[in-house]
Formats: sequence, structure tokens, C-alpha cells
Amino acid sequence: MKVVKRKTEWTYRGVLFGGIPDKRVVEENPVAGASAFTVEVCFRPDAGGEAEQRFLHIQGDDGSRALLELRSGEAGWYGDVFVQLEAGNRFLNDPALVHPFGHWYTMALVYTGKELRQYVNGVLELAGAAPRGMIGPGRTSIGARLNDISPFTGEIAQIRFTLEALEAASLMLPDE
Repeated sequence: MKVVKRKTEWTYRGVLFGGIPDKRVVEENPVAGASAFTVEVCFRPDAGGEAEQRFLHIQGDDGSRALLELRSGEAGWYGDVFVQLEAGNRFLNDPALVHPFGHWYTMALVYTGKELRQYVNGVLELAGAAPRGMIGPGRTSIGARLNDISPFTGEIAQIRFTLEALEAASLMLPDE
């Protein structure tokens, strides 16, 4: 996996996951201490995986965390983003927002410090009030949760962490 670091943006590139606890762990939290951040994943989910797939798990040593997940069913998948901070937690998902398997997508979690937003292919799907706080120093798991549950089935082409809350026009889009 290739890692690119810039002043406010870190990018990870390229891994195929087979729906088993086949995660990659990075011993850093790229958004540690950020009061606002954006996490974007360019991925291709495949059919046949578990119902809950947590493909990006950022965990602070203090218990704070952010996750990008999907829920899988016969009709396709829908996104699920989550933050847990000292002041509380917030998740966003809607089973009515189903996308077909086998295509490239980008999903973004945008945390403004006050609001949590979920985008798919640059389109805002969900937004809501979020607890204030920051995720502390820690680790990042790609392909499954840090505790090896809810593995991802598909391919992750790129992950980008930005230390600011990006607007829709600045988000990654899939190449497909």
C-alpha cells in the first residue's frame, strides 16, 4: 500500500479485500487532533460480503473514533458513517439510499466540528448535528475494524484524509 503525505492531506492507495479479516493497520491516526476533517474512500464493493462491512476504522487511544461502513443486502449497499467523541456519538445511514454492487464509488465522511455529513460520488446523502471534539492519536484499520470484525468485500483504490471540512465540489469522484 502506497502512502502519500502532504501538509493537510494524506493519501493511501490500492488494496483488494476478500471479505475475511484481511485488514491493513496503519499505526497512525491521520486526523488526530483535527477540529474538522474529511475522510474519502474510492472503493468498489462486491456482492456476497457480510451485512455489515466496516472498511475504514480510525481509533484514538482515548476511545474516540470515526468509521466509514456499508450495509449490504440483496439489492445493493448503503453507506453508514459514524463518529464517537468525548461529547457523544453520531451515525448517519438510510436503508433507502441503496447503490448497486460492482461499480466504483467514493464515499466521504465530513466532520465540521458541529455537523457530520455523508456523501456518495460527491452528492450529499445525509447530514446531522455531531458532537464536538477531536479524535486522539491512535491507529487506522483499512478493510475491517481493528478487532477483525465486519470485513470488507471489494477493492479500495484510494483513501484521502484532509484536515478540513471539504465542500462537495472539492470531494474525490470515481474514475469510472
